[in-house]
Amino acid sequence: MLTIKTINNNQRSSFGQLIRTHRLLQRMALRDLSKKSMLSHTLLNRIEHAKNPITDASFTKLEQALDVNFLHDTSLNTLFEKEKKKLYDSFYYAQSHQTFDSYRILSEHENYYMKSLKVTDYLMLKMATYIHGQQFDVNDIALEVSILVDIIDLASVDSQSKFFLLRGMYHFLLFEFNQSISDLSKSHELIQEERLIPMIDYFLGRSYSAQYQTNLANTYYQNALAGFEKFTNFRRLIYVRLYIAINQIKMYEYDMVSDELYDVLKLAVRDNIAWVVHAGYIHLMYLAMLQRDYYQALAIGEKITYKSMQYYVLMTYSAYRTNNLKLAKKIIKQSSGAAPELDAFNLYDKAMQYLKLVVLRSDEDEKNIGKILKSFYETSQMSNAFFELELAYEVYREFLVEQRRYKEAYALTNEMIQIVQKTIQ
Repeated sequence: MLTIKTINNNQRSSFGQLIRTHRLLQRMALRDLSKKSMLSHTLLNRIEHAKNPITDASFTKLEQALDVNFLHDTSLNTLFEKEKKKLYDSFYYAQSHQTFDSYRILSEHENYYMKSLKVTDYLMLKMATYIHGQQFDVNDIALEVSILVDIIDLASVDSQSKFFLLRGMYHFLLFEFNQSISDLSKSHELIQEERLIPMIDYFLGRSYSAQYQTNLANTYYQNALAGFEKFTNFRRLIYVRLYIAINQIKMYEYDMVSDELYDVLKLAVRDNIAWVVHAGYIHLMYLAMLQRDYYQALAIGEKITYKSMQYYVLMTYSAYRTNNLKLAKKIIKQSSGAAPELDAFNLYDKAMQYLKLVVLRSDEDEKNIGKILKSFYETSQMSNAFFELELAYEVYREFLVEQRRYKEAYALTNEMIQIVQKTIQ
């Protein structure tokens, strides 16, 4: 059990975080807890902020008011510190299997850690595991994130810097890029662990790139590249090289990008990084399509083993543009069991709806085609999905010209020119 001696031995800050966590879990305001515990809200505020020593009487009243027995177990704390180091190391070096192994060991004792002085660290490790894995829906940890938001000001600077890094990544996964940039920038200011700086630079690069700020993105990518080289983090070096190549495509710097992507693919195959292999081939397809070489896009697509909805959209469109309707229909049929995308805007579902209507075209589909295309184009803009926006623009413009809606096609072209100019500035 947790005792006063343990708390007053340089653990007041952790106890304050523990109290606030359980108060928040029970949706209690400070004055609500004051009434239940018969302790003044001023005293409670000072306890949460580690400004008052804890007495036996106040400790007992807080346990009773929150209906929880606070715990302390030296062996479980030792286990926590051991697995915490392993988890953060694996998170940094992108070794997801070790991240999950460490979190699995700790999660078996979740009841203890949520009632102990390790509560803030435990919530952050849970957040790190979900973000790193991405096999979970990040919305599953919304409660943990909201609690951390409310208790992080009580934590150490080191914990705060890691929290803002994690929350920046969390917002990135939710396509909330402005918030992502804000949190990552705060982490940059606070960070004490030098090896984490390239991680922040990497995700700042991705966030700026997602907003078409490609020059800023390139600056952060180059900083991340130098940082990961310094700390010999070869796995994340591969990630950065992939996104530098993608950023160059966005900047319309096509020279040498193909060679760079093939180099990245070789390294990813060597190190068995399946998602990088998939992303490399997908962007080689995009590069071929942007250069209107649809036969090359199809040839590259043949090498892809992971059949996602993104893959089916690109293959179907390439087959359609080469007038191979038989192949396009075959791919559409295969796409019915496609793996879901991590895509908050359902872009690929919209794209496939359009392609199905176009390839399996009938007269009554004309109005639906226009509606779906407009939705696909507008959603691509909202999501800052550059390649999808290029595809949506091209097919929507062709549709408008086909329908002799020339003024709309001209306005659409001008709008796209402005986006491209902004991208390459």
